[in-house]
Amino acid sequence: MIDAIIAIEDERFESHKGVDWKRTLGAAVNLIMPFSGNFGGSTITQQLVKNLTGDDDVTVQRKVLEILRAVNLEKKLSKEQIIEMYLNTINLSQGCYGVRSAADVYFGKEVSELTLAECACLAGITNSPTYYDPFQNRENNKDRQELILLQMYRQGKISREEYTSAVLEPLVFNTDREEESVTADTNSYFVDYLISQVTNDLMEQYGYSGTLAYQMLYSGGLTIEATIDPEVQAAIEKVYTDRNNFPTMKGTTQPESAMVIMSPDGRLLGLVGGIGEKYGELVLNRALSKQQPGSVIKPVSVFAPAIEYGLMTPYTVLDDSPTKLITDYGALIEPDSAAITGINANVWPVNSNRIYRGLTTVSKAVAYSLNTIAVRALDMLSLETSFDFATENFGLSLNRNLTVNNQTYTDLGYSQLALGGLSQGVSLLEMTAAYVPFINDGVYVEPTAYTRVLDSNGKVILSKEGNYHLAISTETAYYMRSMLRETVTGGTATAAQIPNIATAGKTGTTSNDFDRWFIGFTPYYVGGVWFGFDNDREMSALSTNPSVEIWSKVMNILHQGLPSADFAEPAGLVTAAYCLDSGALPTSLCRSDERGSRVAYGKFFAGDVPTSACKLHTAVSICTESGRLAGSYCPASTVEPAVRLDLYRYFFVPSVAVSDEKYTVHLPGRLSDYILSMYYPAVSAEGASIEGGCHVHTASGTR
Repeated sequence: MIDAIIAIEDERFESHKGVDWKRTLGAAVNLIMPFSGNFGGSTITQQLVKNLTGDDDVTVQRKVLEILRAVNLEKKLSKEQIIEMYLNTINLSQGCYGVRSAADVYFGKEVSELTLAECACLAGITNSPTYYDPFQNRENNKDRQELILLQMYRQGKISREEYTSAVLEPLVFNTDREEESVTADTNSYFVDYLISQVTNDLMEQYGYSGTLAYQMLYSGGLTIEATIDPEVQAAIEKVYTDRNNFPTMKGTTQPESAMVIMSPDGRLLGLVGGIGEKYGELVLNRALSKQQPGSVIKPVSVFAPAIEYGLMTPYTVLDDSPTKLITDYGALIEPDSAAITGINANVWPVNSNRIYRGLTTVSKAVAYSLNTIAVRALDMLSLETSFDFATENFGLSLNRNLTVNNQTYTDLGYSQLALGGLSQGVSLLEMTAAYVPFINDGVYVEPTAYTRVLDSNGKVILSKEGNYHLAISTETAYYMRSMLRETVTGGTATAAQIPNIATAGKTGTTSNDFDRWFIGFTPYYVGGVWFGFDNDREMSALSTNPSVEIWSKVMNILHQGLPSADFAEPAGLVTAAYCLDSGALPTSLCRSDERGSRVAYGKFFAGDVPTSACKLHTAVSICTESGRLAGSYCPASTVEPAVRLDLYRYFFVPSVAVSDEKYTVHLPGRLSDYILSMYYPAVSAEGASIEGGCHVHTASGTR
C-alpha cells in the first residue's frame, strides 16, 4: 500500500525534505499559464499538511505557507510517521477517511489482507475520490489502478510477473459478494448524524480540519456518550425498511419519509432519513433536510406564545371566518381597504376543507387546524413577537431576511408564521424538538446525538450537557397538551390514538399539498414524521395523512407492554363553565340557544377562570314567517321569542358561508346580502342588509 501511494503521488518522497522542487517548478509554470487553474506538484508531506489544516485556497500565499509547513513537518516527524498519518487521513470516497476504513468498505478486509491489485485500486481513489470511486465509476478506477501498477513496475517496486498478475486479477468488491451485503454493515442514519455532529463540533470548537476531525473520531481513542436507544432505532428501522408500510403513487418516483423520536426530556433516541435499506454512508438524511412545515408550526409560532403572553386560553373564542383579502399579486389587505379602492381580491386565508364554522374555541381551532383562527391569533400576537418566540424559545431556524439570486425572502409574515409557508422550511429534527416543551414542563432541549465526548485520558473535550432553557411556563405547557390531545381524540389525527396511552399531536399539510407531517407525543415518547417527494410534487390523491399512520405503526411497537399512562396535571386547576360562543361566564341565554345549550366546562388555572358574563347571546323577537327580527307591523301570531348572537360580521367579497351566521341577530349594517339570502331564501335580497328586519309584513300589508 505504501509503495503504491508513493509510486503515484510522490515518487521522490523518501529522498526530498518535504518539497519536491522539480515538481514545484513545474507547478509554478502551470500557475501562470492561462489554461491552468491549479498548482499541482504537492508532495505527500504537503498533502498531509493540507489534510490536517484544511487550508486549500488556490493562492500563491497559501502555497508558500504550505511549503514552509511541509519543510517544518519533515524536521519533526520521520518519513514513516508522515506516510502513516497520510494513509490514515486521505479521502477515499464512500465516507472513508484512511485506508483501514476503505479496505473494509470496498473489500471487507483488513489492510494487511489486501492484495497488490486491491492496494493499487484504493491508492487510485484519493486523486479524485468521486471520479475514481470503484462503486460509482469502476472503469475510471480500473484505468487508474493499472497506471499505478505500471508506475510501481517502472520504479522497481514490483516485478514484471507481479505487475502482469495484478493487472489481470479480478477485483471482487463488497457489492459483488452475494453472501455479503454492504447495507448490512452500513451505519444507521443515527450514527451518520452522530459522526457528522461530533466532527463538526471538533472543527468548530478546536479549529480542526475535516480530515483531522475524522482522524480523531476513528483513531483518536475517543469515548462518545450517544443518546441513542437501540430499541427505538430498531423499531423505526423495522417499519421504514419495509416499503409496504407506505402508500405508493402513480409513476416510477415514489414519496419518501423520515422519522425522529425523542424522549420526553429531550434526548434524541432514534431517527431514520429515508424509506428502504440504507445504501451507503453519510447519504441524504431527510430527518435533517428542510421541508415546508405547514400547520405543524402553528402550536410553536402562534398558540403557545399567545397563551404564554396571556392573550388567550384554550377556551378563548375567535371567529372562524376569513380575516383578510389577498390581491391578484399576493398582497394581503383589510376588507375595508378593498371596498374603498375597488381592488380585485379574494378572501384569505381559506381552511383546508373550505368550511367556516364561525365562533370557535382556540382548542377546537387547533384540533381542526383552522387557518383563519391561526391568523387571528397571530394578529393579536404580532409578527415580530411570533418570529422571535419561534426562533429564540423553540429553536426554529427561520430567516428574517434571506437573499437568493438578488431576491429577498423573509419568514416574517402571516403565511409563513401562521400557515407554515417558510422561505426555506425547517428540519424534522428541529420541529420535533420544538414540541418537547409541551411534555417537558416547558423546557426546550437542543437536539443532539451525544451528551459528551471524552479523550483517551477521560477528559471531556465536547459537551452538550446544559444546552436547554425554559421556553414556556408549565401553565402554557399544560394548556398546549390539552389542546393537542383534542387533535388526536376528535380532530385531524384520530388515527394516532394508542389504547390506554394518552396521546397528543398536530398534523400538517402544506397549501400546495407537497408535504404531510405529524408531530405527536405520549408520556413515553415524542415523535415526528415527514412524508413527501424529494422534489416537490402534489399528493392530493392521498385521502389520508400517511405521516399519522406511519407514526402510529412505530409507536404501537414501542408502547407494547408499557403501563397505561396519562399526562400529568399540574396543581391548582379549576373546573369552570364557559360559553362556547363568547368564552365568557355563561348566562341563562347561553343555555337557551336554539342549537342547544352553549355551556361547556374546562379546566382553567385560577387566574384564567371567566369572571364577566356573556353579552353575546341576546333575547330578540323573531317573525316566524321570515325568520328575521320582527318589525312593528308583524302580527302577534307570527312573533315568538328567540336567542340570537349579537354579532357583527362583514365580508366585502360575498362568497363566504359561515355556519353560525343564521344564528346571529342580523342587525342593520353592511352584512353581505348574499350570506343572508343563503339562510333566508324567502326574503328578497333587495334592501335586506339596510334595515335588517322583517320585510314580509309592512304598513301596506303582507307581501
